[in-house]
Amino acid sequence: MPNHTLRSICLAGVIALSGACSGLPLQPKTPEISLAGVQVAKLALNEQRFRVRLRIHNPNDFALPIHAIDYVLRLNDQDFAAGASTRPITVPALGESELELDVGGRLQNALPPIVALGTGASLKYSLSGNVALSDFMFKLPFSKQGKISLRP
Repeated sequence: MPNHTLRSICLAGVIALSGACSGLPLQPKTPEISLAGVQVAKLALNEQRFRVRLRIHNPNDFALPIHAIDYVLRLNDQDFAAGASTRPITVPALGESELELDVGGRLQNALPPIVALGTGASLKYSLSGNVALSDFMFKLPFSKQGKISLRP
């Protein structure tokens, strides 16, 4: 067997083995992210702060090390919050975790949810953004729509 053929075979084997040893596969499945809750943290005329809980479900059969999440949250078709969380979180294989975010809101967009908080009514929500994984150079986009019942 020629020397260059043997080198090519060895190189292909090294590449295959190094891919098998990396922490994440080439294309992990996007985690399913939904809105788990919204609570008023601070309510004043000049500042409104809310605590938003995101539920993160990992559909992969390996733990998912999330480095950051950027998001846009709309409640009843109105912009409510947008931002990014750079708090690392690892979601277990085929499991769930929750991530709590403190977000600011504008009074005109915050009033309908605040009123709904007191009544226990449900609101439509849409949540979209991107997930950045540790040691993975591409972001995974996500989008979720649903209803949530807000309780005081």
